[in-house]
Amino acid sequence: MNQKKFLEIECSKLPGILTEDYIKALNALVTEPPSKNGKTVEPNTVEKVSVGSMEEFEFGREEDYHQLRPDGEGIIQSLVQTILPYKCKERNDALWLTAVIMNHVAENQAFGEGNKRTAYLSGTLFWIWAQYEADLSQGVYVDLTVDFTDLLSEVAIDEKGAEDIYRYLRNILSKETNVETFNQLKN
Repeated sequence: MNQKKFLEIECSKLPGILTEDYIKALNALVTEPPSKNGKTVEPNTVEKVSVGSMEEFEFGREEDYHQLRPDGEGIIQSLVQTILPYKCKERNDALWLTAVIMNHVAENQAFGEGNKRTAYLSGTLFWIWAQYEADLSQGVYVDLTVDFTDLLSEVAIDEKGAEDIYRYLRNILSKETNVETFNQLKN
C-alpha cells in the first residue's frame, strides 16, 4: 500500500514495547475479579468504570476464563515476534500497526474471555506509546464505543479485518482530533 502514513514508527523499537506478558496482563486486567490488598472485592462495587467519554468499560468478571486457550500462547507469540515486525517493515505506520494488533488479538481469540477488550487495550496502549515516542504535544485515542465494539465483534468472526479497523480509527481520529494535533499525526 502506498498510503500516506499516519504516524511513522521505528520498527527497531518494537521488541520490548508489546510483549506476550504485557498482552496477558492486559487480559487479566479485564477478566479477573478485582482485588484490593489481596482480598477479592465484590464485583458490583468496581466492575464497571467510566473513563473519559468511554461508555462503561467492564474490568472484571466472576468467571475464570482469563487463561490462555491451549493454542493461545502461540497466537500471542506469533503476533509479537513475527507478525508485528513483518507488518512494520511493510508499513511502519503506528496507526496501521495498532489496527494489526487489535485485529490479531480479536480475530484469533487467544484467551477464553476478554479478547475484544484485550485487543482494544493492547492496540490503544501501543498507539499512545507511539504518540509519546513521537513527542506529540497532545496524545489522542479512540474510545471503546458500541460501534467500535461491534467492529471488533465482526473482526472476531472474520467478517472484517485490520484494514477496516485502520479506516475506522483514522476516520474517528480525523473527526475528533483538533486540527493541530491531527496535522502533527499525519505529517
